[in-house]
Amino acid sequence: MANDDLTAADRERFARARARGAMRARDASAVVAARYDAGDGRLLRAQAYERRGAVWSDLVLVDRDDLLSRLRLRRRVYAGAVDPDLPGDFSVRGRLRLHEGNGRDVVTLGTAPNGRDELGVPIF
Repeated sequence: MANDDLTAADRERFARARARGAMRARDASAVVAARYDAGDGRLLRAQAYERRGAVWSDLVLVDRDDLLSRLRLRRRVYAGAVDPDLPGDFSVRGRLRLHEGNGRDVVTLGTAPNGRDELGVPIF
């Protein structure tokens, strides 16, 4: 099937499948919720699941320093949500990125808006 024959829905389905495949990699984490500082918008802690071999961990709390160290080590950290229909599977929004500069590290799901952390997940 050529790319021209694919509908928009097919392309989206294939993109999700590729993202799920990336989530199966070793040393992956899936952040599902976050808490930010009200004053400066810095991430305080996040709720995440960690990949441990063939299975995912229970929900763990990850503080800002731990998340930054994982990103600096180029570990795969994704923003997503738990798929309620299939335990152990996630709806992936994208890979989190670390932006360094101006004396401050910013964690985002895309570009750094106003120098604030933005993971694209619900607030807890």
